[in-house]
Amino acid sequence: MAPRNEERLQETCQRLAELKVSAFGVSEWIDAAHALSYVNDPIEIWRMQCVLWRTDKADATMIRGLSQIGDEAAQAVLAEVAAFPDPERSKWAVFALERLRSKAR
Repeated sequence: MAPRNEERLQETCQRLAELKVSAFGVSEWIDAAHALSYVNDPIEIWRMQCVLWRTDKADATMIRGLSQIGDEAAQAVLAEVAAFPDPERSKWAVFALERLRSKAR
């Protein structure tokens, strides 16, 4: 495994986030969402948050990525999404938060 390269990580995630928001083809944005959700690095929480605010495509994938990181910042974003008026988006975030809290016990 190569050492963590923060600059490369940020550049890659920026491209994925932009593709996720602007892609026209379903397979493109699903692939970008999956790749972004697998980053599992706290540095990318804000980018996942931006994607969640800009589009509702593949919410479950972004929420899963945040729950994999699971730190306080990721949980704060999940709590914000849980408060969204859209019941589907809210449901995914509530479920992720409950799983994280049950693991912490």
